[in-house]
Amino acid sequence: MIASSDTGLTWYAVYTGEREELLAQRSLHDAGYVTFYPHFQATKRVRNGRRKIGVLKPLFPRYLFIAAGEGQGLYDANNALGVNRVLSGVNGPYVIQADIIEAMRARCNAEGLASAPKDQERPMRPPRMKPGAAVVVIDGPLKGSPGFIDYDDGESRDVVITVDMFGRQMRTNILAECLKETGGRRRRLDRAQNVA
Repeated sequence: MIASSDTGLTWYAVYTGEREELLAQRSLHDAGYVTFYPHFQATKRVRNGRRKIGVLKPLFPRYLFIAAGEGQGLYDANNALGVNRVLSGVNGPYVIQADIIEAMRARCNAEGLASAPKDQERPMRPPRMKPGAAVVVIDGPLKGSPGFIDYDDGESRDVVITVDMFGRQMRTNILAECLKETGGRRRRLDRAQNVA
């Protein structure tokens, strides 16, 4: 739901209801906003545990991005189905720099599906990373972003990390092979901070 020409638009981050990213995207698109919902393909075991199915997961759970044109307010966005709120501070809504959005969009298809790592052959999964370990993203839509490990079971392809983006800490799922440990550790005080 990305327009081919979206110059002159201002980008904002939208916080959605739990597991309502797609509902929010559709209702925001219907309300006249350009939307960008980055997500990726993952596998999930079904009930018997033997069969796997493909599922789409949000790159940023409960977040997506909208662009508004000149003179287009955010009232309709805040009242759209599935939307909790447009992220705002004391000075009004947070504006996301267009180059940040463009960098993420460059690694996704037109529907926002993030591309696989450059090597199509699946690399060996790195060893389990301990919670709190400092990492940097080396491939994918968040390439170059520093973060910290929240959860890694050492077996599945996905790892949960926290990155600082848009002025706040955000949790996201990312492929383990797209991360590189930098040797640092998160301090206990950081752990106590709220993560949206």
